Amino acid sequence: MAIDFIKYVKLRADEIGCNRALYNHHGWFGNPYNQVEIIERLPEDSFENEMINVLRDEGFDGPWGILGHIKSEDVQKVLERNMNGLKSLRPRTN
Repeated sequence: MAIDFIKYVKLRADEIGCNRALYNHHGWFGNPYNQVEIIERLPEDSFENEMINVLRDEGFDGPWGILGHIKSEDVQKVLERNMNGLKSLRPRTN
């Protein structure tokens, strides 16, 4: 059902030329495990790697930030999981 909801939001956003993003901020949709499952089921809509490549191509060489504010989990574990996710993105190919 959640995947259908996200597909509907995507369809409506595409119709009016808007972008959308999943933001990790509490609730069911804020649970990182649920977000990963949604992204895996809608792989054509996971833009993290593309976003990082655009920033690199534009010459950004500053620090990268990740979020880890989940009240129900140890922030160190959340940040480690997020860092592993960042590392798992495919390296840019030229």
